[in-house]
Amino acid sequence: MPCLAQFFQTWGAMIQTVFLLATLIVIIVYTIKTHQMKEATVEQNELQLRPCVIVSWESDFRGIKFNNIGNSPALNIKVMDIEIGKYIYRFEKRGLLMPNKTTSLSFIKVGKNDPENTRYESEISLRLIDSKEFTIEILYENIKNRQYFSKLKVFPLVDKTEFLETDKTKKYIKEPRK
Repeated sequence: MPCLAQFFQTWGAMIQTVFLLATLIVIIVYTIKTHQMKEATVEQNELQLRPCVIVSWESDFRGIKFNNIGNSPALNIKVMDIEIGKYIYRFEKRGLLMPNKTTSLSFIKVGKNDPENTRYESEISLRLIDSKEFTIEILYENIKNRQYFSKLKVFPLVDKTEFLETDKTKKYIKEPRK
């Protein structure tokens, strides 16, 4: 017995320190894993509230159809100006697009040298665009006012659209005109 008491007197503090350090490491790992689980849960919740606006191109239609394929309404939909040749195509804004619904947005065609929009053609057919391809950037929000964008490439001569990317609003996208 005296040998055991002497052992704990000599090594007890060191054994206690080792167990405390092991407990600290376990708590740190547990905290990191809990944080990762929280982030994954937040991301899943955000995906449930996320709209996703894409476009479809149909040559027999006078324009572009916008479709919300997300799980939540798309709010405050704005299409960035499209510059093709010597013209700028400006789309109307839309306040709401429900999930799994499609709408079309009217637009005007403005000359690049006419920033005041004094001369324009309203609701012309995009089939008349003299371009093999052009890119559409769409800004929109979810019900919690988080901003997103979708970027698509349209090939009007072959009735095709290509989805490029969608994400939370990035800073490189300039604000559309008011």
